[in-house]
Amino acid sequence: MNTPGRDLFDTRPVGEPDRTSDLSAVFDLLTPPEWHARAACRDHPEINWIPDRGQQKTELQAAKAVCDQCPVRDQCADWVNRHNDSHLLGIWAGTTWASRQKTRRNQPPPPCTDCGTTTNVYPRRQLCEPCHNHRHNHGTPRPRKEPTDGS
Repeated sequence: MNTPGRDLFDTRPVGEPDRTSDLSAVFDLLTPPEWHARAACRDHPEINWIPDRGQQKTELQAAKAVCDQCPVRDQCADWVNRHNDSHLLGIWAGTTWASRQKTRRNQPPPPCTDCGTTTNVYPRRQLCEPCHNHRHNHGTPRPRKEPTDGS
């Protein structure tokens, strides 16, 4: 018997949510991107890339100077912005944890990946609460509502 929204090879019990997106996010964090091999910071082990609070400004400036000359700074910035949460510490693309958090607080929330709304979106999941609950309960994205033209 085939359940709507599932393929023949889906072995999860009916009603169990699909956790593949959660696993792919963990795998993405644990697998270094290909650009890491070309990052300038790899050539500077003398720099503390995860500074302590109150670290000397000269040490932070040295780290940021390396980032300014890095050939993969744009890829690094994209990666850190996609994975930015309270656990991603250190200097990435010339930014500190505190500066990334400040920037993040001043930005509008990303749109929900399922319905496109920007209201009550969980930034890490990029889902609004109704879409998150639908995925949790049904294991599939919430169907988009078709726009009405008023007729």
